[in-house]
Amino acid sequence: MKRVLFNGLYYPIISYLVSVALLISVSWADFNPSSYKSIEECVAATGVSVISKNEPGYNDARVGERVSNSGSSSLNDSLVIDISNINFVNITASQTAIVGGGIRLGPLYIQLAQKNFTFISGICPTTGLSGIIAAGGFGLQSRKYGVTGDWILEAQVVTADGNILTANSIVNADLFWAIRGGGATYGIITQWKLQLIPAWDVVSVFTIEYPYDSNLFASVLKSFTNFGHLAPNELSTTLY
Repeated sequence: MKRVLFNGLYYPIISYLVSVALLISVSWADFNPSSYKSIEECVAATGVSVISKNEPGYNDARVGERVSNSGSSSLNDSLVIDISNINFVNITASQTAIVGGGIRLGPLYIQLAQKNFTFISGICPTTGLSGIIAAGGFGLQSRKYGVTGDWILEAQVVTADGNILTANSIVNADLFWAIRGGGATYGIITQWKLQLIPAWDVVSVFTIEYPYDSNLFASVLKSFTNFGHLAPNELSTTLY
């Protein structure tokens, strides 16, 4: 987990890899909050019980998200709904799993691996599953298996009008299509049904570092691209 920038090696703050239960991602963050408050504490301190979309100053309501760039999922005068405690994982006999909308990739992978299964998604353990599905979902297995959205069988969605909907390829199919890559604005996903695959016995990961040289960068990039075209589907490549 390191970046090669120009002629130096720069290591991000990777303490978040130690625990996937942190409230925020500290990687590359310019600012971190000095304290954390639960919803109950905030309500007690402010006296606010309900926020309506018709309230003056209301801007947006979002379910807790995590993105690579600090602040990209935040807005001024907005409400973030934390669903991180909806994090159950129930593995079925049909090689599928019913999981909570607040589950993160790290805990998900660990629980699936205990049953010799895995799921097609990203590699950062603190990333929320719902967030990566909303963006389509790309990971190291995508070269062979496609994006995360391709492996979603069904979802339970709470819409803005308070309805709880089931969305799959037959029921509410348009909503099902939209939530698998169309963004995170269609509702709150409280539950996903995932198609699993057997976990691999051996996974090899390696890194090739090349010192940055502006005169050679174009040729290096071309060589990397050519290698990618020739590589087998089992070998995924990324360039940082």
